[in-house]
Amino acid sequence: YPHLFSPLDLGSCGVLPNRVLMGSMHTGLEGHSLPRWMERYLMSGEKLEDHSLDRMAKYFQTRAEGGVGLMVTGGIAPNRAGWVGPFAAKLTTHEEMIKHKVVTEAVHGVSVPIYGTSE
Repeated sequence: YPHLFSPLDLGSCGVLPNRVLMGSMHTGLEGHSLPRWMERYLMSGEKLEDHSLDRMAKYFQTRAEGGVGLMVTGGIAPNRAGWVGPFAAKLTTHEEMIKHKVVTEAVHGVSVPIYGTSE
């Protein structure tokens, strides 16, 4: 694979630093909408502060620091039709978008683009 670590020009979308792609996957770090009283029963006693996406942000930031050229995030439904089920994460409202910025900001801090953001 002689071109794996060579830049890739995507035209009007920009240039990727290399051709290493991290595909979409469900990591279980996407946050959730579980009622707080259910957390101790379903999350092995782990308490998530305000349903934070901090762990997901750190996960993607670490991969960006490792040199991944393009990351495709997954596990968050773009609309109600794509919702995987009750309490699953989704990105359908302005408030959910604001909450998700912790993830994009963590990756942008390493100078790796996340496509699909308006910034």
